[in-house]
Formats: sequence, structure tokens, C-alpha cells
Amino acid sequence: MQSLRPSAKPAQRRHPRTNVHVTVRWFNRAEEAVEAEILDASAEGVFVVSADPLPDAVGPGDTVWVSVPSAGGSVTLTGTVRWRGYHPGHQLLGCGVQLEGQSVDMVRKLFPALQQD
Repeated sequence: MQSLRPSAKPAQRRHPRTNVHVTVRWFNRAEEAVEAEILDASAEGVFVVSADPLPDAVGPGDTVWVSVPSAGGSVTLTGTVRWRGYHPGHQLLGCGVQLEGQSVDMVRKLFPALQQD
């Protein structure tokens, strides 16, 4: 069952979010592919909304992979789900994903507006 409130509070964010709308493929730890969209991004994270309901198995602490289209084909971002629930700004259910390792550098290249952070 999906939580109705995110566990992360905006005051805890270290980086501002920028609205983006990018269709992606989301892969959870069971390597199930789900069509999704990134609705906002920051220097270290993304908010992902699934076209279909996310599997109940996806939750905080899970490692996920988000395949983002790019000029050279696609780029895969790796991160950890930090919360799953209702995002009042977007008025949708989704997941907040904290990016890891090289994905932090890659998200800035994918979304140039983040260079200002």
C-alpha cells in the first residue's frame, strides 16, 4: 500500500529542485522495468512518477536504476529510494530518489539548469 505522505521534508534538502519532464524507464531491485517520468531534479536527486502503479516491493532503502534518454542513446542513473508517497507540489504519488556516485555528476550534465546549484 502506498503511503500518502513523503517522509522527507523540503527543509531537509541541501539542493533546490528544478522542474523537468523527462520520460524514463525505471528498474527496481527485481529488475522490473516500469515506464515513468522524472518531474523534478536536484544536484543529488530526482522525483520519479510511474505511468503504472509502482510495485509494492519498491520502498525506502531500495536501490533503483533510471534510464534517461540522451543524445548518445541513454544514461542510467543509480540511486536509493528515500521516500515513496504523495508529493503535494506535483499532486502525484511517486518516489524521491537520492542519486549515488557518478549519477550525481551525470544528472548535472543531463539537466544544465542544475549547474547553478
